[in-house]
Amino acid sequence: MNGSIAGLFASPNGGVPKPQVQQLQITADGCIGDFQRDKKHHGGTQRAVCLFSEEVIAALQEEGHPIFPGSVEKIFYFAKLIGKK
Repeated sequence: MNGSIAGLFASPNGGVPKPQVQQLQITADGCIGDFQRDKKHHGGTQRAVCLFSEEVIAALQEEGHPIFPGSVEKIFYFAKLIGKK
């Protein structure tokens, strides 16, 4: 799968929207610089890091969803993700 990173988002104080950051380090304990207030449902070693492509964001917006990069509890935003489905 090929693509380029269009944005990385992390919130040092928790919550959304998450501001864009220049770099993001992922460890077994989570993303450095991204804080979760609700440790019961967010963060930790058993939680996922999700990827959104520009195409998915655009499709959701066309369906009326108020999503935008950084608006949800997801970290990575990709441009032109190409690969097998």
